[in-house]
Amino acid sequence: PTRVRKGVRKGSFYRHDETQPLVQIDSKRHTVEAGTMKRVLTHEFGHAAHDQNGWLTQNPELIGFDGRGTDPVKNGIYRPVQANPIVLKYYGRAQKHIKEEKKAFEGILGKKRAITQEEHPAIVSKKVKDQLKKEFIGITNTQLDDDFVGLADHVQSVTKGGMGWGHSLAYYKKSNKYSMGNDYPYHAEFIAHAFENYFNGNEIFKKLSPVLYQDSIDMVQELIDETRKSL
Repeated sequence: PTRVRKGVRKGSFYRHDETQPLVQIDSKRHTVEAGTMKRVLTHEFGHAAHDQNGWLTQNPELIGFDGRGTDPVKNGIYRPVQANPIVLKYYGRAQKHIKEEKKAFEGILGKKRAITQEEHPAIVSKKVKDQLKKEFIGITNTQLDDDFVGLADHVQSVTKGGMGWGHSLAYYKKSNKYSMGNDYPYHAEFIAHAFENYFNGNEIFKKLSPVLYQDSIDMVQELIDETRKSL
């Protein structure tokens, strides 16, 4: 079983452990009252699912790589990510859709990627946010921003940092170095955000990008169905 604990230090994360995997939740930032606790829980359990079910794996020869040796990206070393075919299918679909609808996504998320956490809200068009507040009566600014970042980071994971925001580029760069430049972290976040949509729902995401939203739901359902058949 996967152990869950409240944050004893900053940040929410999933940690692989052969004996007892761990999900830590930053309980200062995410609370039931703020309406963000369930979203972050489903996100981190998305990471647990892709790790424990083998939907996304590191190359066996890379286990134990400490990230302090050769920079794989800088030196042109690349090994394709080992991912479930279902994940690769929907990741490719998402890339194609965002490319085809680039102007629409830029209108929602902005052309310039936010560099710091403080810049994120400023990137979101005030017109878009005001419109959403009128449509989703009673939604708080915290819930709106939290649901919005679900879409923004999902898009960021698909465009590999070219558009959107959420996780820092430093996070992706560091994680990609540990995985020897095989794009593991981008696929990992893609799955985790899909888990959010499937188990928690995200009406803001659904409203702004119904195609990506439904595809994320369908992907998780296909992964669950496939896993059940193998039991």
